[in-house]
Amino acid sequence: TRVRDNGIFTRDAGIRGDCLIEAGTYLGANCTVVGRIAVGTWSVVDIGAVMLRDVVARTVMAENPARQLGRADIPSDS
Repeated sequence: TRVRDNGIFTRDAGIRGDCLIEAGTYLGANCTVVGRIAVGTWSVVDIGAVMLRDVVARTVMAENPARQLGRADIPSDS
């Protein structure tokens, strides 16, 4: 697992496999990231979500299995 600068995740986040957590990403409590997955810059993974595939930048993901609920409204200069 590789975590880029400013990747934030709770102590209870489960990361299993060779994952890439990009800068500014937030992983909520009890979420699970499984396999060779990249979680894009400034993305949000909700509490309890189960990630089974890559997440594009600035995306809000939730549910089990996770699906896109929206876009993270982060200024482009961040």
